[in-house]
Amino acid sequence: MGLRQHADGVYGWSRFQPERGYDFNGTAIQAGDTVLLVDPVPATEDEHAAIARLGKRFEIILLNCDHERDAAHFAQRYGAPVRISRADLGGLKLSGAIPVDVGSVLGDGWVFHTFPDLKTPGESALVHPGRRLCVIGDAVVADPLTGLRLVPAAKIADRAKALASLDKLAALDFDGLICADGFSLPSSGREALRRFLARER
Repeated sequence: MGLRQHADGVYGWSRFQPERGYDFNGTAIQAGDTVLLVDPVPATEDEHAAIARLGKRFEIILLNCDHERDAAHFAQRYGAPVRISRADLGGLKLSGAIPVDVGSVLGDGWVFHTFPDLKTPGESALVHPGRRLCVIGDAVVADPLTGLRLVPAAKIADRAKALASLDKLAALDFDGLICADGFSLPSSGREALRRFLARER
């Protein structure tokens, strides 16, 4: 099986996590002359073949330090550098990652945002205003049983600050929400995030 398409130039593949009841997801983004591989989970050979056809130059973007997943294998296979928020760089087991600063623009216009009051100090999101898409790591979990939710309370230092960070995320210009954990919402994602935040208060 190949990749599923979320939007023009944005593709995904998944591995089900039976102990959690939802998928871990990797995302491949055709971003100008670079393919961004976001939080890559293990892929089948068919999926790797489909990824390889997307372009010739690859970069791996990790949206938090807990999402190394299969990054080491992807880095070796595609000759790809690994990038992560400067705030989460020290939390990686993987060596040689390149820090990314808040506001950096990756590929053809993906803006790197960081939300320090969520799961990790460098919890990040990629937002492309032109495509109106947002790709997140653990900002929220898209649980098929409960809908959008926070990660477990033990992983968040201050719930009120976490919700305030998500308010900032929801204020950005996007429609589709592509999630690293659970399902994705290629359209109406920001609306769903705002509904979730309203329920939490």
